[in-house]
Amino acid sequence: MINQQRDVSIDVLRILCCLMVIAIHATPEYESYITLGAARADEIRGLLVQAFVRGGLPIFFMISGMYILNSEQESLHAFYKKRLLRIIVPFLVFSGLHFFILGYRDPNANLLSLTWGFLSGLNSPSALGPHFWFVYSIIGLYLISPLVSLFLKSIDSSMVWKVILGLLVIKAYNLYSIGGVTGIAIPDIDVWLLYFLIGGLLVRIKPPPIQLSLAILLASWMVTCLVAYIQAHALIGLNLRPFDCGLNMYAFSMSACLIFLSLQIKLPSLMEKIVIFVSKGTYGIFLIHVLVLFELGARINFQPYKDNIIIYSIMISGVVFVVSFLLSSVIDFLICNRLIRLLSSKRRREEVTVD
Repeated sequence: MINQQRDVSIDVLRILCCLMVIAIHATPEYESYITLGAARADEIRGLLVQAFVRGGLPIFFMISGMYILNSEQESLHAFYKKRLLRIIVPFLVFSGLHFFILGYRDPNANLLSLTWGFLSGLNSPSALGPHFWFVYSIIGLYLISPLVSLFLKSIDSSMVWKVILGLLVIKAYNLYSIGGVTGIAIPDIDVWLLYFLIGGLLVRIKPPPIQLSLAILLASWMVTCLVAYIQAHALIGLNLRPFDCGLNMYAFSMSACLIFLSLQIKLPSLMEKIVIFVSKGTYGIFLIHVLVLFELGARINFQPYKDNIIIYSIMISGVVFVVSFLLSSVIDFLICNRLIRLLSSKRRREEVTVD
């Protein structure tokens, strides 16, 4: 079972996932190399980068499942108040900053129109920004997690691998059996819910030897590259979802989590505190990094660095990560944390009054 106090290995993995998600948005999509007729060597390097960094978000959902679905029992009211406030308040603050700052680039924009656009945009997962959809998914998963947690805790540890395999078989049937078998309809499992479920299950098993997990990680990365390449060049029009819910990505994400669960990283006290602090700030980084990308792109010419996509990915992701972390830390300190404390204390006062 995962250490509920703090597992530094998973904190390190969370930070790496955050860098990978930034790289998804900071680097060209693989299809653009084909569309623009890039040199084959550049295309292959772009594919290697995209196939690797696309694992960032699935792993993040698995990490959420590890902790949320194995957390200590508490009342539903306490669970929802604590978890949802820490998700919703930063989302409203950061999405508002994102929407209004970019919105004012339009010379015809005004405060009234932007305010209405922001409020109406809250009704759609991607209306305020292309990356905010994941917040809506996380909120949905948190809402059902107490019920899901009860189900998972009823599963004997000896059955965990069989349950994971069964869930993946259901996903594979719905993904790869075109049209399915006539007369047999198996309800599909949402892609992000499945990552969340598997994360909650993984911490209940003994990780395999790290060499095996590493071999699976590398193999699934290469399979992702191969499937994406074949789909783009030979199976045009057929979407095998290599970057989202393909079995290759589940294998990649699971093996990455198992590697870090096995590592049990030990750090000096000061470095451990820094890693934990940065890890806790990754949610704010997720929320603000696209705005940082837009603003840096408008002020700095990164084109000369794109000759080597691997070096460029590392460089731009690192720069955006640091800037996003600094900005989000300040915003959290000045606004988000104070609002959360205010709302929490207000609710406590209301509860005392009712009692």
